[in-house]
Amino acid sequence: MPTMRSAILTASAVLAGCGSGHGSGLSGPVQLDANAPPAERLSDYKLFTWDAAAGFTFNDRVVPYDVNTPLFSDGALKQRAIYLPDGAAATFDPENAFDLPVGAALVKTFYFPADLRAPDDNVRLIETRLLVRRADGWQPLPYIWDEAQEDAVLSPAGEVRAISFTDAAGAPQTANYLIPQRNECQGCHAEQASPDAPITLVPIGVKARHLNRSYDYGGTTGVRTMAPGAGSPALGAGNGCPSTDARGIARPASGKLTVRPSAAT
Repeated sequence: MPTMRSAILTASAVLAGCGSGHGSGLSGPVQLDANAPPAERLSDYKLFTWDAAAGFTFNDRVVPYDVNTPLFSDGALKQRAIYLPDGAAATFDPENAFDLPVGAALVKTFYFPADLRAPDDNVRLIETRLLVRRADGWQPLPYIWDEAQEDAVLSPAGEVRAISFTDAAGAPQTANYLIPQRNECQGCHAEQASPDAPITLVPIGVKARHLNRSYDYGGTTGVRTMAPGAGSPALGAGNGCPSTDARGIARPASGKLTVRPSAAT
């Protein structure tokens, strides 16, 4: 059983070495500039593509992950991923959220299958939330998917959608799904060091206790680990590249993704 200091955390860093993303509707690398104004369309970032038949296809340096205790979100399922810019590294922390570099992004897509008993079939994307690390802190960016499921549009005002589906017991349900306004992100992500300190936004899920789990990347190749530098964690990815399972939901990359604190931590 891994300890928190030596845990194999299968979800919290992105490395170069996977080249299949560019051939799957992603014409070039991720285009995310933390200093630029937010893109109006999610596709402008080239983080991933979505197709009802092919599922998610993630670009290079965008790696999916999951957490041990996901929050309930009006019944929606979630696809999480993390992006780190080329040459950047996360700093491991055994208790708090990992310190991610400027230019990093957390990507969380909320979706409903038509029937929760078949969670990978007839999937409809509702929203994708980005949390982008800027020099002055974290910026939340909410994107709502269009009816055609072709793209998502920046929507700071949010909305409420009535979504019909079949629950895990086979009963028909309708959820009044709330897509929050951008300023409502503070409800979960706000942190204040002291009563007189300013309120800042922080990530929640990228902590060792949430990520200390296995993630099925659909392959059996081993773990490749590389150390970005002294005092930084070793970050590694399996030797495979993003792929999609037969049911349309991505199981990207073979092997495991690892995060281990270096000897200096």
